[in-house]
Amino acid sequence: MTPKAAVEIAKRHVADVFGSDHVQSVALEEIEFDDSNGVWNVTIGFTRERDRDLPIAGFALALEPVRERIYKVVRIDDKSETPISVKNRDPS
Repeated sequence: MTPKAAVEIAKRHVADVFGSDHVQSVALEEIEFDDSNGVWNVTIGFTRERDRDLPIAGFALALEPVRERIYKVVRIDDKSETPISVKNRDPS
């Protein structure tokens, strides 16, 4: 599979898996081929909205949603072109 194909598969997979989180701005961040395992590691970044609660005098007040940038590594098998896993990107 080509790198471009791996990226498209990863983007579609993230949009499908996290679709209920209203993902936006899905973009490639990094791509790497692990030759020893025959796996593409594709880091996809996207923005999603989260509700933010603000405690006021013992009560929680829901404010406007907060947008946060999320980074996920999608592992894709090179031969079958199938996503194997989705993990949080290691921040280090």
